[in-house]
Amino acid sequence: METKKYIILNKPKQVLSSIIDQRGRKTVIDFICREDREVLIAGRLDYDSRGLMILTNDGLLINAITNPVKNIQKEYMVTVNKPVSEDDLENMRKGVIIDGRKVSLLKIRADGIRSISKTIKITITEGKKRELRRVLEFFGYHVIDLKRIRIGNIKLEDLKEGEYRYMTDDEVNSLKNLAGLGV
Repeated sequence: METKKYIILNKPKQVLSSIIDQRGRKTVIDFICREDREVLIAGRLDYDSRGLMILTNDGLLINAITNPVKNIQKEYMVTVNKPVSEDDLENMRKGVIIDGRKVSLLKIRADGIRSISKTIKITITEGKKRELRRVLEFFGYHVIDLKRIRIGNIKLEDLKEGEYRYMTDDEVNSLKNLAGLGV
């Protein structure tokens, strides 16, 4: 019986959320030691984004994290090119149409003083390709930095970029319970 592996990685920018790349670019698996490379990725981050990724060989958990029906929250810290207006925050909460589909952000709030804040925290349960960037662009904001800081109850905390660690048994059990998989 295969031993289950549960890994948290802090993905740097300019790294693919992939196991291999035909063009030889750096991938998230390059940061993992050889004996731990028998894993898959539970949700992607685009090439220009950074932050928390979960890698595991537990297919049920991967499906639960990536399936929007499970409503597993993903939280991001996003820095944009100009202060975010209160009106725009409210309209982002209500949702916009992107590619014929309504996209609304579960939670969004500015960090610090709203009249000068260029950093916002966004929580979603589903993440289509470059969706956060596209919503912000719809409102005239250019994303300077996008960092995922939480998946479900798993937080990035102080893990340095390019580093990884194994999830604790408590983290694994808690995430499985949150996903409705039991323990």
